[in-house]
Amino acid sequence: MKRYLFVILFIFILCIDSIAQQQLKTAAGASSDTDNTTIDFRNKENNSTEDEDDGYIKRKKKQKKSDVIAWHLSDEYLGFTDTIAVDTAIVNFQNNDPVLRYGIENSYNGNLGSPIQSKIYFDNKENKTDYLFSKNYDLYTITPAEIKFYNTKTPFSLLTYRTGGASYHEEDYLKGLFTFNVNKNLNFGLLANFIYARGTYSNQASKLFNGAFWTVYDSKHYSCNGVIVLNRFNTQENGGIADTRFITDPSAVSGAGISAENIPTNLTNAYNMYRNDIYYYHHKYRIGNDKEIEIAPDSFITEFIPILGISHTIKFEHARRRYYEDNTINTDFYPHNYLNDTFTNDSSSYLSLKNNVAVTLEEAFNTKLKFGVSAYLQHELQRHEVFIDTVPNRTFCNNLKVGGSIFKENGSIFRYNVTGDVVVVGDRIGDFDVNGKFGTNFKIKNDTTMTIFVEAKVNNRKPTYFLRDYISNHFKWRNDLKSTFKSGVGGYIKYPNQYVDFKIGVNFENITRYIYFDTDALPQQHDGNIQVLNVNGNINFHAWKFHLENDIAYQLSSNREVLPLPDVALFSNLYYKDLFFKVLTFQLGVSLRYHTSYYAPTYMPATGQFYNQNTTKIGNYPFMSAYVNCHLKKVRFFVQVHNLLESAIKERNYFSMPNYPLSPLTFRFGLAWAFYD
Repeated sequence: MKRYLFVILFIFILCIDSIAQQQLKTAAGASSDTDNTTIDFRNKENNSTEDEDDGYIKRKKKQKKSDVIAWHLSDEYLGFTDTIAVDTAIVNFQNNDPVLRYGIENSYNGNLGSPIQSKIYFDNKENKTDYLFSKNYDLYTITPAEIKFYNTKTPFSLLTYRTGGASYHEEDYLKGLFTFNVNKNLNFGLLANFIYARGTYSNQASKLFNGAFWTVYDSKHYSCNGVIVLNRFNTQENGGIADTRFITDPSAVSGAGISAENIPTNLTNAYNMYRNDIYYYHHKYRIGNDKEIEIAPDSFITEFIPILGISHTIKFEHARRRYYEDNTINTDFYPHNYLNDTFTNDSSSYLSLKNNVAVTLEEAFNTKLKFGVSAYLQHELQRHEVFIDTVPNRTFCNNLKVGGSIFKENGSIFRYNVTGDVVVVGDRIGDFDVNGKFGTNFKIKNDTTMTIFVEAKVNNRKPTYFLRDYISNHFKWRNDLKSTFKSGVGGYIKYPNQYVDFKIGVNFENITRYIYFDTDALPQQHDGNIQVLNVNGNINFHAWKFHLENDIAYQLSSNREVLPLPDVALFSNLYYKDLFFKVLTFQLGVSLRYHTSYYAPTYMPATGQFYNQNTTKIGNYPFMSAYVNCHLKKVRFFVQVHNLLESAIKERNYFSMPNYPLSPLTFRFGLAWAFYD
């Protein structure tokens, strides 16, 4: 409690000081709109107030001194980039949390840093690796595709701290970013995340640390991106609470009224460790021509027009996982012990080395049709390893892939990208992936633009190694699984205006030979087709200083026993926003998360996988929070009350998945501070 009071007092003093400074400036004739200490964050596409177009290159005016430009790799192997916003959002900072950002509703053990799976089918992205045991850590795992690269005139730093929960059971999240330019071509950056979540319930602590170091060089002919990533995750597994009535009906359980941390759990000395290291380097040489462009009468500048690009990418990844129990095995929870009856020490690893060579005809090579073409060749070496009685059992695989892409990434009216590849030699021969994206913008009114986006995909993929063959103390399998074939189409229409912003989307996918974990937590393959339909909408209303944001999804699975999904999930956020003293942005609101009841998958600690169950339904619980969120110059902070309705609702079914309750009513707060000097 003292910690909360100290932070609140610090924020209050900061507010008073900044407001006083602002009033002194105003009294002296200074305007807050011209305050030089305010950061002007701009995207790479929007770093000027005016565009000039010479026919096939958009040219921007010179950056302001305070600009920070950010982008990320949309394709790790071809080097395509997308401009993204710098993390300085003024509103809804309280939702800037890994779990809350992942999806409307998620399955996890209720503690930050634990394995997670979205309850919205299309929010579960493709696996970041071919390592089965990394999938459910993907949310927290940093890869080169997640790195934000920067170009900044002066060093830029961003510190974020979030905490919440009862004393000695807090969830602490600390994030730091530092980046600087040596010159206009060369940038370095460092990112570090630290999570220490002790957990509301016993035996569920998690400790995560990951970080990345990167460098970017971009010159007329040569460019490169180098990234080193380290991921270190440790989680204690409690297997869920032993009796759900401690939450739903405490009076029916012996020992009712005990605090959350004293509720018995299924496991007491079980732990998972996951490690993932990535070393990545992409470089490209461009061949082109210099062209003189007239910017004013008798005034010219020279622009470099790239025509041909030759690139090479190397990516080395080493992931490993260990699950162990200290001399206490719960035979009711784990009915099988294949290797040892007194303790468990399961260990496996995955190694991948990829080399990719690509040739690209840049968009500027064709002055009339304005599109680009790429062709690439990729070789991958994989090593899969499982330890049996400390003896490694290793399997090596080689795969050779060829692919190509036709794209139009520049332009304000429409863009498209069609990419396809096929494995021609190796363990995964016959795997193929074709993906097409198309987007267009057109103005409805002078200040309103409608966006239409459509995507279609077809892929055929062989199951990864550990889905086919695995042995551990509690689980073992050897499966003859066939390739999974997926085809899908989706898209959305987005239309913002003064009073209502809406984004309506539809996604459909057909899955042939879907692989899942059954009620015994073993991998199985469905012999047939499953269709999934998702209709989603973001509808936001604005009236004066009041705002109502709604994110809703309707889902339909053609086979609920194999692929269970909640019919409806929604997030609604009602708030009041105002600006005080011309410097303090104030947001006061309540938010609600909800999904309909269904037989939600639950979690198996020994394999780290989510598996189906048909005995317990969860859902139909309105999870409400109230918050105050403020933005003051370079500082953002919030205070939040989590699970506001815990004591007000009779049906206390606030479970993330069976036997894994979410936190009861708790207080949370967070602070972010940007430094640009």
